[in-house]
Amino acid sequence: MTEVKVDLAHEPDFAIGPLMISPSRRELSRDGLVVTLEHRVMQVLIALHRANAAVAPRDDLIAACWEGRFVSDDAINQVISRLRRALFEVGGDVLAIETLSKIGYRLYRCDTAGSSQPKLDRSSGIRVSRRAMIAGWAGLAGAAALGGLGWRQYKHRPVSAEIDAMMDQSRQLLGQNTREGQYQGIGILRSVVEREPDFADGWGRLGIAYGIVSHYRDKAEGVDLRRRAEAAANRSLEIDPDNALGEMALSVALPFIGHFLERERHQNRALALDPRGYDTLIYTAVTQQFVGRNKEAVRLYKRLPNGPLTPADHNNLLRALWSAGHVEEADQEIARAVSLYPTQSTLWLTKLQVLLYSGRHKAAIAVATDLENAPSGANEQGARNLIAMAQALESRDQIAINRLMAQKRVQAAKAGYLAENAIRDACALGRTDDAFALADAYYFSHGFQIPDADGPDSAATLDQRQTRFLFEPVCAPMRRDPRFGGLMRRLKFDAYWKASGHLPDHLEPA
Repeated sequence: MTEVKVDLAHEPDFAIGPLMISPSRRELSRDGLVVTLEHRVMQVLIALHRANAAVAPRDDLIAACWEGRFVSDDAINQVISRLRRALFEVGGDVLAIETLSKIGYRLYRCDTAGSSQPKLDRSSGIRVSRRAMIAGWAGLAGAAALGGLGWRQYKHRPVSAEIDAMMDQSRQLLGQNTREGQYQGIGILRSVVEREPDFADGWGRLGIAYGIVSHYRDKAEGVDLRRRAEAAANRSLEIDPDNALGEMALSVALPFIGHFLERERHQNRALALDPRGYDTLIYTAVTQQFVGRNKEAVRLYKRLPNGPLTPADHNNLLRALWSAGHVEEADQEIARAVSLYPTQSTLWLTKLQVLLYSGRHKAAIAVATDLENAPSGANEQGARNLIAMAQALESRDQIAINRLMAQKRVQAAKAGYLAENAIRDACALGRTDDAFALADAYYFSHGFQIPDADGPDSAATLDQRQTRFLFEPVCAPMRRDPRFGGLMRRLKFDAYWKASGHLPDHLEPA
């Protein structure tokens, strides 16, 4: 195998039997079905194909796809797992990957007479023929462990392997944190319940999808999506009153601000019904981050079944680790996530913020100015803004800080996410008064109104405002200030903490 770097932009399209591979678009397609791969996953597919059915050593994959940087075995395993799942979805009878323990991987054809090879069952190390493995999947009727994701088994309503794969794909699309991916995921789930109208988990997952998206749309659309979420959740529970996904959908659909006890009741019931379920653990953990309990969130994340995470899940986990004080683990999680999704915008921003707010200013500047490897939305102006922030943090020059804070106040008035970043930056720059003034505008429209999105017609949906960032390390100056208690009372956090008996991390006894 050649060790030349895989540059997707310059790789030509090619076909393997009925399967078309388009590297520059990161697409696998067949008979109208298209699966989009993450950047690193497509690189590995190309590298394996270059080996021409020979074994591709792990070191060669690292040289071609990670440019020789240090990469953990876990990161490589997760990329291979994602590639296997994608091949199953669109080309399961054409290509397969064989693992040779401690050596490497081999991509081979399954659909050519005489060339089919036994595939390795990774859970047991036993070689199983492809025909027997497919029969096993069908017999499991929706065990939902496809690709190692750890879906819970559909014990109340058996479904086909195809429906199982659609459920899996929808979650991956939703977890890309893009508008397009979210609506594609919803579309797949709507197809699932159209084909299987009595499938409670399908309705529950559709409710979760609607609920997630409802928090990030302008007010009118958000209200409509919440109603759809509740309707889908209720349909799930009509079919199966003990359906954990339906219960979790009712929790996810609730607005961010308030409803804390109601959300917890739904989540507690979902956890009781499915204590090891991927979704019950993930969404309960995220909620703990929003109410200041990052240590509990980390404990929940560590109970997740083995398997690859979506970009959204990686991002939530690494922010929980950072906020709970697990700095080394947070750095490891960032490296793992970025190795899988090198140009995913949410992870890129989180990496920048963790570097910037933990005093690693030069490293943050290096990432921000490397636009060649940045997400498509990154631009030179954003890089200049970050450089100015890093320089102000380094120098503590009050004139520069005053100028920067004036810019932050103007930016904050344009959109909710800009206000969240301005509050973080004010804390980092030692301008706690500014941080509280911005928080008053963000949460209560005091002083000025902050719209949800950057646009003239955007509403200000105050019950959908984020709170997780208030409990991140960068906002520690606010939490140490007596005014923080007043902010928590106005947001109804103190009533929730008292009623639930759960204190946030910053109020726990030392």
